[in-house]
Amino acid sequence: MSGGSGGAARAILELLREGDGTFLARKLNLILTHRLSRPVTPHEASAAVDALVADGKVERTPGAGSFVALSGGGHVVPKAANEKRLMPVLAKWLADEDGFARNLSVSHDDFYAWHDTSTSGVATGQWTRPDFTVVHATRLEVLDGCQLDVHSIELKTASGGSVSGVHEALAQTRASHYGHLAWDLPEGSSHESRLDEVYRQCLEHGIGLIRMGGEFEVLADPRRKMPEPRRVDQHLRDALEMTERVRLHDFLGR
Repeated sequence: MSGGSGGAARAILELLREGDGTFLARKLNLILTHRLSRPVTPHEASAAVDALVADGKVERTPGAGSFVALSGGGHVVPKAANEKRLMPVLAKWLADEDGFARNLSVSHDDFYAWHDTSTSGVATGQWTRPDFTVVHATRLEVLDGCQLDVHSIELKTASGGSVSGVHEALAQTRASHYGHLAWDLPEGSSHESRLDEVYRQCLEHGIGLIRMGGEFEVLADPRRKMPEPRRVDQHLRDALEMTERVRLHDFLGR
């Protein structure tokens, strides 16, 4: 095993042990890039997984949407199966004017739209898809023009919330101005022991932390990123319906 792939393999094992023991294979290179603070290509990430599989340390399901998991944990169960039941809960909060919109101080004159983007975009493995995307635009009163903010939100189950989830939310800011981690963590959960470290990592990387579990609580506000405009534009083309794209275009006065 080469030095590069060896470092990636060690990082994969650490991430799996910190989280719930399961990762979507196509997301690993971006998570590893942030973990190791250097570029990690899909090829390097795949080679590291191959080496771990050969050593009997991890298992990988076949197919394009394969999952990687620690060996000895039974069948590899996609986390999406558990996250699916949480999607409508988070969606309702995003749609409620007293929910996420209130946290953003959205007024009735603003443009506000949200969408489930967990399956939108091109599945190249080069970037991660946020579970939800929120678009907020407001007109400036003194300066000319408008302020446009795109928020990406990554949803995690109680067992799935970990430092790697913060890195995933950070990776999504390649195409958004603000990244958030929404963590379903009820009071008394056995996974609360991770909260302090996840919170610290959110503050360090400027990622918003939303705690779910009965009530919604914003524990950390995100810091604005500066993504490349073309990436934001591509993400908006994928995220918004045509009617909303036209409405946003008109709102921005273009």
